[in-house]
Amino acid sequence: MKRNIIVLFVLLITSIANADLIYQYQVDYQFCRDFFKTNNNNFLLNANGGAFFYKDKLSAPVFIDLSSHKMFCISHFRDNSTMILFDYGYQGQGKGELNTPYDVVVNSNAEAFISDSGNNRIVKVQIDFVKHMNKVLETWGAGTNEDKQIGFSNPHRIALDRTGNIYVADTGNNRIVVLDNSGKVLREIGKNNQLNAPFGVTVSLNDVITVADTGNGFLQQFDINGNFIRKIGWVTGVPDRYNYYSVAADSKGNVYVVDSLNDNIYEFAPDLSSLLSTYPGIPEIKFGIKGEIVIPARRFKNLRAITFNLNRDTKGRFYDTNAMVIEARNVI
Repeated sequence: MKRNIIVLFVLLITSIANADLIYQYQVDYQFCRDFFKTNNNNFLLNANGGAFFYKDKLSAPVFIDLSSHKMFCISHFRDNSTMILFDYGYQGQGKGELNTPYDVVVNSNAEAFISDSGNNRIVKVQIDFVKHMNKVLETWGAGTNEDKQIGFSNPHRIALDRTGNIYVADTGNNRIVVLDNSGKVLREIGKNNQLNAPFGVTVSLNDVITVADTGNGFLQQFDINGNFIRKIGWVTGVPDRYNYYSVAADSKGNVYVVDSLNDNIYEFAPDLSSLLSTYPGIPEIKFGIKGEIVIPARRFKNLRAITFNLNRDTKGRFYDTNAMVIEARNVI
């Protein structure tokens, strides 16, 4: 099935009223159409993580904005227009507040889990996509005022498995924490110095956990029970200097890795045995027929994350229809 790529360009809105833009691209990253435009001098956008909610033919992208310390939900229409349905949060430490949030995932019950990194906690929010409302259900973190005491330290990326369990890249504690829907800790992955400042985590439909072990420069894989399977570091096709920052798996289990240092996306086989494709950010300098320097347009800049929209068909089989690639661009 043909897959499209939605690229979220993140802009700094100034007094000259630049426009926020989201562009849609095909899987080969050829431009399709202008996806999102808005003019708002008071809207500061610096997106960092995102997810798709899909149920009963309702599909809505949800993403995190670092600058305003909010979660936004947007909707797009057939006439190519887009609107912000609602937002959640503002800077602070209390209920309904966020401080430097990094990522969000949404389950089939429209429950969102936000990594509230600056407050060292996970915030569970019930979203009403019909009434465009939300409600804080619980907070899980290190503070004495949280609903559940879990010693998170600077949590970053979050993932869900098929059963709805939550996987948190607890970056400051060098581990992956697995929780059930109620916030009960099921297990920890990466203890005994196995991980170093992991930033990204994803769980494939085949129950393989892939971790962006950023501090060590590895991609590590574990089974659903947290048992180590394999790891890789630098491979042919990746620049000598790289930074595995975040990861995502598509419906086939292929692993997509964001290299935040080179603004590249790498597509690996499910078992990381081969690098299948590279979607580059920094352009390669080439020479034309007459020896002139040809520099193609840059594709990505300040990459943060990639996430797939995994849906089910009438027979219950998963497929992915599009992906959201999140950048942080400051345009003055």
